[in-house]
Amino acid sequence: MEFSPPPIVRRIHDDPGYEYEMLAGHNRMNAGMQAGLEGTWCLVKDRLSDADALMYVIETNLLQRSFQDLLPSERAAVLAMRYLNMFSQGKRNDIIEELRRLENSDRPNEPPTCGTEFHNR
Repeated sequence: MEFSPPPIVRRIHDDPGYEYEMLAGHNRMNAGMQAGLEGTWCLVKDRLSDADALMYVIETNLLQRSFQDLLPSERAAVLAMRYLNMFSQGKRNDIIEELRRLENSDRPNEPPTCGTEFHNR
């Protein structure tokens, strides 16, 4: 069985209608619900800013799909956020490294098979 990283959610503190927001793992969550599961283990990010939450969404999309697979609007958003210095480089690197560890935790001796450096080769 192949390992799949856990869905990533962030806790919502300022909206009484919602407790969590899904950042990554929508397809895994939907598949589990269709299979009759009532829940799953998630990686919960607490007090994550909107900018950092968006960074998780973008970077997980890039780790799982190639740039060419993104919709044109998604490509534009990725380019704008990555190359207009919207995020600090150090924080973005920390998030990218965390996501790569999660993605490759079942195969620690293998090089990453996806991600921005892979797609740029």
